[in-house]
Order: sequence, then structure tokens, then C-alpha cells
Amino acid sequence: MEERLNFRILGIIAFILGVIHNILFFDHGLGINVPIFVLVAIAGGILLTLRFNTLIRKEHIAIFLIPAFVFSTMVFVRASELLTFFNLVAVVFLLSIFAASFLQKNIRLYLPMDYVRIALLPLHFIKSFFGTISKMLNFSKISRENPITIEVIRGSIIAVIAISLFSLLFASADDVFRKLFLDLRFIELDSEPFIRLILIVIVSSVFISAFGYMFSKGMQKEETRVSSKRTLGKIETMIILGGINLLFLLFIILQFAYLYGGEIRVTELGLTYAEYARKGFFELIIVAVLSFIIIFEAERRIIQSNNSHSLLFKTLSIFLIVEVLLILISAFARLTLYEDAYGFTDIRFYSHALMIWMGAILLFLALHILFNQKRETFIFRVLVLSILFLFGINILNPEAFISRSNIRRYEKTGKLDTMYLARLSDDALPETIGLLDEPNEEIRNAFAKELYLVISRGNSDKKDWSSTSLPKMRAQELVASRRAQLEQNKDILVP
Repeated sequence: MEERLNFRILGIIAFILGVIHNILFFDHGLGINVPIFVLVAIAGGILLTLRFNTLIRKEHIAIFLIPAFVFSTMVFVRASELLTFFNLVAVVFLLSIFAASFLQKNIRLYLPMDYVRIALLPLHFIKSFFGTISKMLNFSKISRENPITIEVIRGSIIAVIAISLFSLLFASADDVFRKLFLDLRFIELDSEPFIRLILIVIVSSVFISAFGYMFSKGMQKEETRVSSKRTLGKIETMIILGGINLLFLLFIILQFAYLYGGEIRVTELGLTYAEYARKGFFELIIVAVLSFIIIFEAERRIIQSNNSHSLLFKTLSIFLIVEVLLILISAFARLTLYEDAYGFTDIRFYSHALMIWMGAILLFLALHILFNQKRETFIFRVLVLSILFLFGINILNPEAFISRSNIRRYEKTGKLDTMYLARLSDDALPETIGLLDEPNEEIRNAFAKELYLVISRGNSDKKDWSSTSLPKMRAQELVASRRAQLEQNKDILVP
């Protein structure tokens, strides 16, 4: 009886979260509503832990819940769309790991495949949803007394969820279907309440599934995994690593000859310096990723003696890691050349950040191999590094950094893409607003006109408290002080 009551309370909390999600997000932008909802969702989970007499590990609070809330808060603090996307992905990923590890093994013992399995959580949630609903409504008793009834109920639930989800997907994908969907007047329902109801059902179902997965002890039995991996002999491993090392060494020598040998050597190839940099950058990133996979897998599969790698394996692995780091430096230099020619963009900024992050992981891998550390320790360090790295990017404020860099480049070269700077998010405005005082009339007028157009389009958006953010409030203050100047420049013809 008490278990059924607990699961009914779980259902009520999930429904309340669905309603709150609808109030905060339906037809609203992203802003302060994100940290509010994440905080409410975490609070709902904590209430259920008290109800189910379950303890949350302090380590999990520090590693998952607090960073998830911090990254959700960054959606309110930062306006960059790409950074907002990364912050939201981090929130979902951290909360997913928290749910997956709630009653399972310690996070410090996770291996790469344990993190990959996080992507399969929706499949577990589907099973969890029906198990939780069964406990909420006491389906087991109904099934024993009237099996036909249980089939009707279960089939109806599946149909409602499936039809709702596919209807939204089809309406989003096809204009004709969306018009047909909204013109079904025989339903006698206004389209907005109808869609709101569907969204409440979907979000509530997600939370029923997630909470049910966390608090139904029978649903999280640890899978017994029988190791069937193929081991690598020392000789074949040395051949693989040795061959790769030689190839990489040859490539690095060529890099120093062309990338650092001056523009004349590059133009001999029929390419400009900028074209040469752009052409090879992504290929080098792929090389670095594949190299990491090869080293990591070789370290996992090679036969060890006394739980230690041989000196030759360590030497070849460390040497290869050093070569990959040099290749990343080469890619970094290529991208820097491209920025010298065309300036910073958000994609180029995050490409730089990606290379620094990969370089740090490779250094951790080198320590892992050199000192025969546990793989679980390495994976845990990478997780902590990733959390701290994303937090650091939030503190840096990418679009403000991009604006400062491009303005400094303009001071040296006289080149500036005013259209791009004006179209950056509100994060950049405190840095770019100074261009309205630029002595160069052409630059000043071009930026003022483009900024006026951007602000005018923004003013047409629906305003509400739930999408309020600090950058938006700062931008409104800055624009208000320059409104008259922007109005004067709106009709100026810019060459």
C-alpha cells in the first residue's frame, strides 16, 4: 500500500513539473526560466528521495547536481546561442548520468562504454514508464482480475503518447501537415491549449520515466558483463604503434617545412596562406581523435605482465602522444593563420577551445599509461576536466572575447566585419558599442545601421519575464543611452 502511495506521489510531482515546464517555456525564449526549472526538477527529485528513504551520495551532488544548476544558470548569464546549446547539453548529460548512476556503481568506476550507455537511457525509460504506471495504478491487480482492461489501458497510453509526439514532429517538419493539424476544428479545441496539453503529457511522462527508473530498485540490476575483448600481443602492438609513429613524424617534418617555412613555400603549392590553413585544419582534428582512439584501445587490449605495460609500449605510446600534440599545435597554428586573414568567429573560437581540451586529455592519457593508472581514474579525470573546461568558457564569455579580438585586429589591419559583430548576441554588445564612437565614419555608420536593424528585429520578439537574462538587461541599458544616435544612422547609405 505504501509503495503504491509513493509512486502516486511520484506521478503527482512529475505532473507538476510538466505544468511548470509549460508555464515557463511554452512560447517563451530561454533565460532565467532554465535555472528555475532545473532547480525545481532537482527539488522534486530530492523530495522523492525523502519519500523513498533513499540517500543521495554527496559526491554525486558535487559532480552532477551543482554543475548542472551552474550551467543552467549560465543560460541566464550568457546570450551566445552556441554556448547556450553547450550549456543545455551539459545540463541534460549531467542529470542523465546522475539518474543512471543513482543506484548503480560508483561514478569513479565508470568506463567509456558506461558513458556511451547514457545515450540508451530513453530505451530504459520506456520500460521504466510502464513499470511505474503499473505501480501507480496497481495494474498487477487489474491484470489478474481483468486482463482485457489492462490491455486497453496500456494500449491507450501508448497511442496517446505516440500520436502526440508524431503529430508535433510532423507539424514541425511539414507546413501542409501543420496547417491541417491546426485546422481540425471538429475537435472543438483551440490549438494552443491542445498543444499545451500534449506538451504537459510528454514532459510529465519523461519525469515519470526518469524518477521511476531511479526509485524502482528492481529496474536497475547491474548487468553482468563477461569480458570477450580480443587481446593484442606485444609484437603486433609495437608494429601498429611504430608504423603510426613513423608516419606522424614524417607529417610533422613536412608541417615545419611548409607551415612554419614562410608564405613563399605555401604559395608554391598554388594556395594562399589562409586557404592552406583552412584546408588542413579539420583533417588534423580527425587525425588527433583517431589517434586517441588507437592509443586508448591499444592500452586496453595489450597483454600486460604483472599489471604493468612494457617499457617499449610506454615509449612508443608517449612518443605518439607527443606527436599528436604537435599535430594539434599545427592545427592551432593553421587556424590562427586563418583568423589573421579573416578574423575570429564563434566556430573558430570553439575550434581553438576543442584543441586545448583534446590536448589536456592527451596529457592525462600519457600520465595514465606512464604510471599504469586505472582506466576508471582516467575517465573520471576527463569528466571533471570537461566540467571545469566548460565552466571556464562560460567565465571567459566567448562572444565578448571574439569582439575584443576582432576590434584589436581592426586597429592593426583596418579590416572589420561590422555586420558579423552587430549580429552577435547581447554578450558582445558591451565590447562592440564603442564602435559607435569610431572615428572612421564608414565603420561607424555601417555598424550603427546594422545594429539598429538587429535591435529593431529583436524588439518585435515577444517579451516576458521568463526569458529575462542579464546580457539582455545590460544590452537594453546600453542601447537606451545610444538610441538617438542609432535612429540618426538607420537610413544612411553604406557602401
